[in-house]
Amino acid sequence: MWGPEHFRDENWDLTFAKLEKHGVQIELAEAEGARYYSPSAGRWLNQDIVFNASEKRVAFGVELEIMPKDQLVEYKRALDRAVDRLDLAEIADSTRRHHP
Repeated sequence: MWGPEHFRDENWDLTFAKLEKHGVQIELAEAEGARYYSPSAGRWLNQDIVFNASEKRVAFGVELEIMPKDQLVEYKRALDRAVDRLDLAEIADSTRRHHP
């Protein structure tokens, strides 16, 4: 378990917490003021989340609002790190499996 604390590196500038439950790592971030660095744009971009488009999910008995998939894909494409490219491939694979 870590945070919540403000965190800044070459990719992110945000306040968040990490926890683990039953072997699943969960990261919870404060949306207000969160930003990420886009190498292709050459600048920091605000992580603007449209909350009225969020999806509700239940995890460990708690209802959570999850960032809409299109917004997740958008920032992962902008960050373009190796981990983001892997995540995007998994998202595409999952979409193909659920929507043949």
